[in-house]
Amino acid sequence: MKAPRAACGCLVAVVLGAGAARADLVNGDFETGNLNGWTAAGSVSINSSQAHNGNFCALFQDTSGASLSQTVATTSGTMYVIDFFLKHPAATETGASFVVNWNGSPVLTLPTNTPGNYLEYQVTVTATGSSTPVQFVGTSGNQSGFWAFDDAHLTVATPEPATVVLFGVATPIAAGALWRRRRGSPAAPR
Repeated sequence: MKAPRAACGCLVAVVLGAGAARADLVNGDFETGNLNGWTAAGSVSINSSQAHNGNFCALFQDTSGASLSQTVATTSGTMYVIDFFLKHPAATETGASFVVNWNGSPVLTLPTNTPGNYLEYQVTVTATGSSTPVQFVGTSGNQSGFWAFDDAHLTVATPEPATVVLFGVATPIAAGALWRRRRGSPAAPR
C-alpha cells in the first residue's frame, strides 16, 4: 500500500502549496514612485505624503471617476483575493465612491470610510479565463476630495482549514479504494 500513500502525500502537497501562489499586480505598492504597470485614466497621481506603507501611494482625485487598471494572468475557475488599503479624508462627501471591477463587473463598491485612516479591504473573485482585467475606480465628491490607494495585491485564494482536513481524509480513502480495485482484491469484510 505504499503507492497510494505516496500519491496522497503528493496531492496534499499540491493542494496546500497552491494557496501560497501569487498572481500579483505589477507595482501594487507604488514603490517605483510612478504608475508603471498600470493603465491610468482621469486624475490619478503618485503621492509621497499619504502612503500606507513605504514611500508612495496612488491618489485618485477626480469628480468623474479616475481609474487604475491591469490585466493579470489567471487560471479559469480559480478563486483569487484582491487585497488593498484605502483611505478617504472626509467622513461624508456627497458623490464619493470607490469601486473594484473584475472582468468588467463591479465586485466591491465603497462609500467614504473613516476619515484619515487607512482600512484594508479584501474581495474574493473567480477567474473565467486565462487573463482577467482588474480595475480600481475612485470618484471624489468635490475638487478637494481624494482617495489614497496603496498595497494592492492579487493572490490565489487559500482553501479553508476544514477543506484541507476533508481533502486529507477523503484522499487516502479514495486512493485505497482505487488501489484495491486495480489489484482486483475485494474490500475487507465488516
